[in-house]
Amino acid sequence: MFKDDYRMEQPYMYHIGLSYDEERKDYFWEQPYGKKVSIEASDFRKWNKGSPNNEMGACVIAAQASSSFDLGWQSVDCSKKAIRYMCQTESCDTDSYCENVE
Repeated sequence: MFKDDYRMEQPYMYHIGLSYDEERKDYFWEQPYGKKVSIEASDFRKWNKGSPNNEMGACVIAAQASSSFDLGWQSVDCSKKAIRYMCQTESCDTDSYCENVE
């Protein structure tokens, strides 16, 4: 999936907008306008071995867990290391101007 990410060295790691809320004791997806959506709203999970682990940190990243290019989720300390991020946006026609892309 990220095999051609020539801008960084392996292992590939990306913030995915998922974090643990200590007050609510649950994982939440970041959303526009500060609204959060519980991870329980979806059946999809892709934790790497040993995660989730809140002792490692409240942020969740997609990280390469082996020599393959497959990424899984793992807990990290948000403030320890700068990590790239991925985000979701609306798709648009590649042959035309995309108004939603700045």
